[in-house]
Amino acid sequence: MAHVLNDRVKETSTTTGTGTLNLAGAVSNFETFVAGIGNSNTTYYAIVHTTEAEFEVGLGTVTDASPDTLARTTIISSSNSDSAVDFSAGSKEVFCTLPASKVIALDNSGNIDVSGDATASTFQPDGDTAAGDNAAIGYTAAEGLILTGQGSTSDITFKNDADATVFTVPTGTATVLFPDDGKIILGASSDVEIFHDATDSYIKNKTGALKIATETSGIAVSIGHTTSETTVNDNLNVTGKISAPATGWFPNHITTIDIDDVANITVDNVFTDTYDVYDVVWDKVLFANDGNYGYFRFIDQSGSVATAAWYRYYMAFAGTRGSESSLGSDGIQTDSRYSAGSSVWHAWGQQEFLAGNNAGEIVNSSIRIFNVRVANAMTTGFIHNCSFVSSNDYAGSPYLTTMKHALAETQRGFYLFPSSGNFLSGQIHVYGFKLDGS
Repeated sequence: MAHVLNDRVKETSTTTGTGTLNLAGAVSNFETFVAGIGNSNTTYYAIVHTTEAEFEVGLGTVTDASPDTLARTTIISSSNSDSAVDFSAGSKEVFCTLPASKVIALDNSGNIDVSGDATASTFQPDGDTAAGDNAAIGYTAAEGLILTGQGSTSDITFKNDADATVFTVPTGTATVLFPDDGKIILGASSDVEIFHDATDSYIKNKTGALKIATETSGIAVSIGHTTSETTVNDNLNVTGKISAPATGWFPNHITTIDIDDVANITVDNVFTDTYDVYDVVWDKVLFANDGNYGYFRFIDQSGSVATAAWYRYYMAFAGTRGSESSLGSDGIQTDSRYSAGSSVWHAWGQQEFLAGNNAGEIVNSSIRIFNVRVANAMTTGFIHNCSFVSSNDYAGSPYLTTMKHALAETQRGFYLFPSSGNFLSGQIHVYGFKLDGS
């Protein structure tokens, strides 16, 4: 059933009362309702008594029958106070009309006010909206479709068929606001969901990998707040390097050196005042010659490599390096070389660290250096976690040394060399740590 209006549709009727009219045929030079409107369709009609002061305007339904009929479905206006007219005997003219209340017309300002719904196959605005528009649809070649509104809470509100808010544009903002549990869903198979459930926020991915990345080299990705914790609930696989300069006791990667059959390794300008502790990690380091050791010496601020006998006052915990037999039971020995008659912590040795053993054995070890930031203070360092594939010397033995200089003031790098031959392979990593998280 359709609603149809047509020109020159007019018949006569002698039906009385308030019921359906029996149509008696078209007036000369007019069409019948069945011909002009169609069976089962609705139309606007007017009924006028030819001799009495009776009329009625309404919505009627046409039926193709014998005779054709017009059901007076809805009364719009009439001579009976806009109710159905009880027509008297006599001839009536029945014709298709357009009630004034159903006409869309411009007012004196050129505006149209529609109280019901406006339906169209398409609606194509041809101009921009304005800031003062309460609710407007516009179009420009550059911006395309434009929606403009203004309300006390939201300028634009999108709702679903249940009259529930899908999202809004808060008044005067460039923000799209989704309510709790309102989801942004991406992907042909609803692959990713982004939403807040009134308690927590979620990014849920169910297809492929969830990648949070930048496609431009050198552009950082930041996750979390400087005073908040970030939790990883599963495995964390890192292809590159992890660095957290402001995090206490986190291994902040500084540099890595790949070893490829070299006689020595120089790593300069790596120790600064940035960190409180530095670790130099020996990662699967392999020596060329049997009975070999790897030596570690500092590079000072002038760029000079420390000599083996540079500041010989340090102590050794466990292991076989250095002579411990001359120490007292409390580890203190009087030594005139440091200050006449003074007691110092002392064991024989040289200003360097050693790690390693026989060829064919991989060395995994680390040297830890503490930055005390005090001029002429004792900066300490030690070898720890020293292990080998097979070993009979220094296995698991830590050595602690103290140097009469603050690291940040006097030491800027380090120099590595084997006791003979070359380093064949492996890596040297340098990490920095903050002790207080500042």
